Amino acid sequence: MLFLLPVILLGVGAESFLRSFPNSYRVKASAMNLMADSVESIILGNSHAFYGILPELLPSVAVNMANVSQTLAIDREMLEHYAPRCPRLKTVFLVCDHSNLFDPPLDCGEEAFRITYYHIYMGLCRPSWTRYLDWELWHTTAAIAKLKTLMDPSALDVPCLGEQGESLPLRRAGKHTCRDWSLAEANAAELQNIAAYCQAHHLRLIVLSTPVTASYLQFIPARQKAYLQELMNHIGQAYGTSFWDYSADARFCDDDFLDADHLSPSGATHFMLLLKQRFHECADHPITSE
Repeated sequence: MLFLLPVILLGVGAESFLRSFPNSYRVKASAMNLMADSVESIILGNSHAFYGILPELLPSVAVNMANVSQTLAIDREMLEHYAPRCPRLKTVFLVCDHSNLFDPPLDCGEEAFRITYYHIYMGLCRPSWTRYLDWELWHTTAAIAKLKTLMDPSALDVPCLGEQGESLPLRRAGKHTCRDWSLAEANAAELQNIAAYCQAHHLRLIVLSTPVTASYLQFIPARQKAYLQELMNHIGQAYGTSFWDYSADARFCDDDFLDADHLSPSGATHFMLLLKQRFHECADHPITSE
């Protein structure tokens, strides 16, 4: 016991230190808890929404609840968790495109450590204690990477800024290429669950495909593009959702992107101006598939 006590104390100290770091999960949960009574719009999605949608530029009180690598299953759980706390909620913005419609469950990939973050800081995604122990320290690689960001905690949520060159669009598109169509079916089911929830609770669901570079989009398989469009048509007809597709919008240039498929701060501002204008134009119209 005397031998183990220092080890236990060291582990508890290291875990407490890791949890003291600023992170997007804690910030978003705190913002939602503080603003719940006034929130009119919730933004869900992965890194495309995390970087591309600026809630302060929307014409309503909004909170961006998106995170890097967030899956549609987590979006659904998050909506069910937070929407009942927001009495003024009217609109849900959800990014759904090639970057998340064909993803495996988050706990099956190299970023499984994020499941623990959702539980610790947001009360979501209850992990299996035998696998995660509900400690950040259990994910050694992620914990070490987090410790390295002591001087810049936000570095954990920065996409591949260092990646450049002609092969970047191919690598990014390859990461989002479907290799198991059962995953697409499972994610499509989660999207339908989100749409059904919004319909049942009289919430307007706007599904977004954010701008990406033309060089990235050309490497996305045609079958995926067709599947995405067919799914959006079905969701629109069945649940009255809107699909706003900006993926091939010619008004964006290379300077609007951090990499092949993430908007830069200036690109996000440009995108928000277009989004805000369209939101105003559609505010008084019936919800239809677009």
